[in-house]
This record gives sequence, C-alpha cells and structure tokens, in this order.
Amino acid sequence: MSFNWDDEAVLLLIEQFHENDILWNPGNADYKNRNKRMDALNIIASVFDIDKGEVERKLKNLTSHYFREKKKFEQLQKSGAGIDDVQEPKWFAYKALNFLRDKNKPLPTVNSENDMDSQKSQQNNATATSSRKRRCGTDGDSDIAEALQVLKNMSASSSARDDASIFGEYIASKIRKMDPMTISTVQYHIQNIIYQAEMGVYSRPSRVEAAQGYFTTSTPESVRPATSHSNYTDNSDTQDTESHCSSVLGI
Repeated sequence: MSFNWDDEAVLLLIEQFHENDILWNPGNADYKNRNKRMDALNIIASVFDIDKGEVERKLKNLTSHYFREKKKFEQLQKSGAGIDDVQEPKWFAYKALNFLRDKNKPLPTVNSENDMDSQKSQQNNATATSSRKRRCGTDGDSDIAEALQVLKNMSASSSARDDASIFGEYIASKIRKMDPMTISTVQYHIQNIIYQAEMGVYSRPSRVEAAQGYFTTSTPESVRPATSHSNYTDNSDTQDTESHCSSVLGI
C-alpha cells in the first residue's frame, strides 16, 4: 500500500527537501556527491518510515508540477495581461517550493574575470536549453525535463552507509532544531545511556538472575537510584562519554 500523501505530509516532505539542499542546490559543495545525496534521501525516508523510492517518486511529481505552474505564471506575466488578471498559482504547495525558482541562476561573481566566465556559462546554458527545447518539442517540457534530470541524480545507485551512521545523522538533525537548554538535557540523557551500554548494562543479566538461570525485565542494578551510603559521583567518566557521544552524533 502506498503512503497517504495528504497536504500536511506533502508540506512536511517539502520542508525536509528544503533543509537537505544537497538534493536540489547546485551551489552545495556536495551536490555531486552521490553517497551523501543517498544519505539525505534515507534521512527523509526515515522521517516518514517509508522506502526511499517512495520519497523519490513523490519529489519528482511535486517538482514537475511546480515547474509547470511556474511556466504558466511567467507566460501570463509576459503576455501583457492586466495586473488583476495575473495571479500567483493557487496550488497549495507552490509557495513552499519557491526555493527552487532561482536554482538555475548563475552564482554572483567577484571580479570582471568571473563576470566573463559567467557570461560564457549563460551562453552555454542558453544553447543547451535551446537544444533541449527542440528535443522535447514544447517550451513547457524543457523545464520539466530539467527538473527530472535533477531528481535522476538522486536515484543513481550507490552504497549507503550503515544504519548507525544514518540514525546518528537523523538524531543530529532533530537536535539542531532545539533550543540550547533542551539540547544540553537531551545530550545528557543520551550520554548516560551510551555510558551504561558501554558498561554492559543492557547486554548482561544481574548476578541474581544469572544464578536463577533466567532473565527478567527488572531494572539492572547499575541503573537503579543510588542508595544513601553512596552520595559521591565520579564525573570523569561522564565527561569522557560526553565528547564521545557528540562525535558519534556529528554535533
């Protein structure tokens, strides 16, 4: 069964697409890095708990529809119609995808030499666009073909990194949206869990349970509240695990 893409889910997908600009922004240094692009798609798919292919298909549909609406709007602006007759498309996702409208514009230059290079690039782009128009047969299809080409790069086959790396990046993307106090609290709890895992809390039964020959779901002794005779806490291990956890999460 395919995923139910209601308006709320579509807008959330567009938000994730916008944040992972490696998928659509040629100015991103890793735009042509297929491995990182695949990782970005996997992160988005994990938000919806669906397959990466479903995300790719939906993004192709959305970007194609956006460029069709954009083309119609620009043609109306050039037609000489009155300002009251030219209205921005009413499609609910049009404004949310407007970050794509300038993706094909050349980057700003810093000197005359770069200006000349930019002009040559524009001429080459114009020639390539003209050629694509002849192949597609209509003006509207050229924009659609270009949008599809961008998204084809996302579906190129590559070996994804392991699940731990993807999960770590997903956790990091969530934490970056939090305020500093919340980040400190979340990091503290994550560090404690990792420290307990390294001490084997979650991988071995207690001495009493081992003697009885079976496992229970009772709380391990190492994570139970400290008794009144031990009020001293060694912070050195906690500080060591804080730096270790931060490096794993990439924050």
